Amino acid sequence: MITTVSHNVGDDFVRDGIIYLLGRLLPDFQVAQVHKHQPITSRPEWEWVYTRGYCSLMDRMPGGARLHAASRLDRLLPLNTQTDKVLNCDLLVQCGAPVYWLHGANSCARSEWYGPLIRRRWSRVRDRVPFLNLAGGSCQTYQSNGKEFEGADETLAFIREFFDDCRLTTLRDELAGKILLTAGRTATILPCTSIFARRRLRIEPQAPRFVALNYMRTGGHYRFVEGLAPTVWERTFGDFINRLPPNEEYVLVCHSRAELADARRLFPKIKTFWSTDYRAYVEFLAGAKYGIFNRVHAAFMLASFGRPSFVVGNDSRTRMSDLIGLKHAFVDEVTTARLLVELGRLQQTWGDYAQMMDETQRVAERTYLTLLRDVLSKSLRLRDGQPTD
Repeated sequence: MITTVSHNVGDDFVRDGIIYLLGRLLPDFQVAQVHKHQPITSRPEWEWVYTRGYCSLMDRMPGGARLHAASRLDRLLPLNTQTDKVLNCDLLVQCGAPVYWLHGANSCARSEWYGPLIRRRWSRVRDRVPFLNLAGGSCQTYQSNGKEFEGADETLAFIREFFDDCRLTTLRDELAGKILLTAGRTATILPCTSIFARRRLRIEPQAPRFVALNYMRTGGHYRFVEGLAPTVWERTFGDFINRLPPNEEYVLVCHSRAELADARRLFPKIKTFWSTDYRAYVEFLAGAKYGIFNRVHAAFMLASFGRPSFVVGNDSRTRMSDLIGLKHAFVDEVTTARLLVELGRLQQTWGDYAQMMDETQRVAERTYLTLLRDVLSKSLRLRDGQPTD
């Protein structure tokens, strides 16, 4: 699994959803993880980089410095053909995450993991090891239509190479599909695999007890265009917190230490939830009625329990939520009044969402399994996997 480790709760949800789907088809398979931002972790003897928390430290380095350090360190070390995870796997999977992006000189063509893990390693075993790209997405401005990729020859060449290397590509948002089409390729667009993570963990919905909220300082991970200062969203969300109707219990769910610190500093009267164990987030959200989130994967996890949310974001990942029937908006256009309106809508209608989402999950699971069965039956021993009722 090309993923992240001890880095992002959402990545854990995506990976576990993929493991669930593969488990429907592959008997007794074992999972090995490679932290994509640190390709040296393809070497088992270097797993201490993330088990001791060093990945988190390195991830906080400035982007260029981090990428340079990661690739340089991998190049300096020889490959061990006996132990390397990529060289000794039967199946290689790129798990979710943005895979297509272009912001000036910052392009997916410079992905820090592709050279070390695919060109240096997987290319040696490509004849026997299928490579899959599952639930890949875009990471552009919220309003992007993908036109910025036209004429970006280096980036489009990389996208074609990536697609052609894979036995199967599935995408998790419509914009990613448009970008791939600009490169002359097409793939099936399906809801992100994170909606299946709770099934892998065997966590069932609990009686709804509270409303879940989430706050990120800029409304998302990045700000690609000039717009409202982060302090404006801080004031908007703070005003919303102060005007919450008193007839519900509210909890701020924090996906990182930074979010926890902001929540306690800015909104001290609201309960918070934070954990070092991603599974605890799944158990927590199993008891929420509905939510208002910046974190799109909080919305996807809550949706997997049949509970809706309103997503506020600042890049194209927010629009993933279209595929599971959730409303969303660009952070710079959201006012306190809008948040209160959406909160009222959710309070009145949240019980209507479960039936629609149940059908969405059934169709998505059936489609994923059909695609996976077709590609893996040619190279791996499968068992019969049918969608779960």
